[in-house]
Amino acid sequence: MISTRLKGYTFSNVVDIAFDLKEYIETFGYTPYAKTTGGKGVHICCPIEPKFSFHEVFEAAQAIAKPFVEERKNTVTLEIRKEARKGRVLVDIFRIRSGQSIVSPYSLRGRVGAPVSMPLKWEELRGLKDPKEHNIRNAADKVLRDGDAWEGIDASAVDIHTTPDRNKGEETAEESKAQTARTTGDLREEARLRKNSGANGTDDRARWK
Repeated sequence: MISTRLKGYTFSNVVDIAFDLKEYIETFGYTPYAKTTGGKGVHICCPIEPKFSFHEVFEAAQAIAKPFVEERKNTVTLEIRKEARKGRVLVDIFRIRSGQSIVSPYSLRGRVGAPVSMPLKWEELRGLKDPKEHNIRNAADKVLRDGDAWEGIDASAVDIHTTPDRNKGEETAEESKAQTARTTGDLREEARLRKNSGANGTDDRARWK
């Protein structure tokens, strides 16, 4: 999750930044999904495989956010302290920590008009002028009419891009087969698969564990 929060900008400005960030995130192999916060910001959520620690996910988010912010230092910041933002929009990756929380999709907010943290298709977000348009009075009707904008989100889950094996392709498949061979006791098959993938020696064997 990476969120943008308003500080001295209109909501449309924040949406523009969110689209810029979406395109940047996609270059790392993720599929970003968007929702309003029910407040002044936008949450961008990227489905990942459920096998990484908070620290690993935070490090991956930070590896994306830092260069993004560095290239746009006049408009966005990673500074949590409001006085240090100096009118820039916060790209908030710090909720990706153990003990932190974010507003869940479709949650009501305790604000005037009871706005909803609304999952939206990107084209819907582009046309949204005021996040309070989605609220307790119409959120359910929108879902019944248009469906869940995040339906099938799990199918887009990937490994985090900082994982060494993320793009190993066929080698990863061979390693998986070798792992199965060892589990079933087929040492001859394991050796064949290791040979095909170029793995040999004590150091390489550690990669199969």
